[in-house]
Amino acid sequence: MRVSVGMITKPHGVRGEIRLLPDVYDQAVFLKLKELYVDNKTYALEYAKIANDYIIVKIKGVDDRDAADAFRNKTAEIDEKDQAKLPEGVHYIRDLIGCGVYAGEERIGTVKDVLQNGAADVYVVIGDDGREIMFPALKDLIKKTDTENKIIVLDKKRLDETAVYSE
Repeated sequence: MRVSVGMITKPHGVRGEIRLLPDVYDQAVFLKLKELYVDNKTYALEYAKIANDYIIVKIKGVDDRDAADAFRNKTAEIDEKDQAKLPEGVHYIRDLIGCGVYAGEERIGTVKDVLQNGAADVYVVIGDDGREIMFPALKDLIKKTDTENKIIVLDKKRLDETAVYSE
């Protein structure tokens, strides 16, 4: 399986390098890559280097600005096995989506999305009753996350204190 690692934004310089805006946990993953996928085609990499908030990538055979420009606004992907290993308690959003959510033993819904726009991520759950439930990703709220079995268990009392429900 392939996973998205970012968006190619534009050429970098005149020697065929491209700028990639990364969407990964650890940018160092690019330094070890040997290939990248764009539009379902495999491209061998000469090198990649980290430059502030973006990655500069050199694809073999892409040797001038015009050739590099053909990759503009394309999504870059890698094999899932090549992605960075996450520390304990950290999960890829794509693995959280679809997880069943339980308040104690009671199933309350399914994760639809995870918003990243503040001090803590916010889980968006479609409740089994059809309502939308949102709650922050707090350690004292989320008791267990098992992405392999697609289960998230919450502390019911803490959920009652922190969750926001739609009408």
